[in-house]
Amino acid sequence: MRTFIITAIALWALSTPAMAAEHVVDQKDLSFSQTEMSIAVGDKIKFKNSDRTAHHIWTKDNGVNISSQTLKTGEAYEVKFNTAGTYTVKCHIHPKMKLTVVVKKAVP
Repeated sequence: MRTFIITAIALWALSTPAMAAEHVVDQKDLSFSQTEMSIAVGDKIKFKNSDRTAHHIWTKDNGVNISSQTLKTGEAYEVKFNTAGTYTVKCHIHPKMKLTVVVKKAVP
């Protein structure tokens, strides 16, 4: 019976899709807290504005059009990446702010 239960749990774990992760990128001093990151398809990035000025998250890569509202100090914006590829995320207000996001397909 014990072997049956362990086997059942193992099979369930293998058949259950992995939970999407949430990553946090901070905006401060007119820059992103990272310049490059890799995530899995389905993961989210929460962009937090810890700066003294407003920011705006924006990208138009791989057929995806992301454009946040203007983010005031203390506000955040979440983006879920559902398509594998490389994205250059910028602040539309401060174009020198760039973050390269590499979204990879999940490995079975």
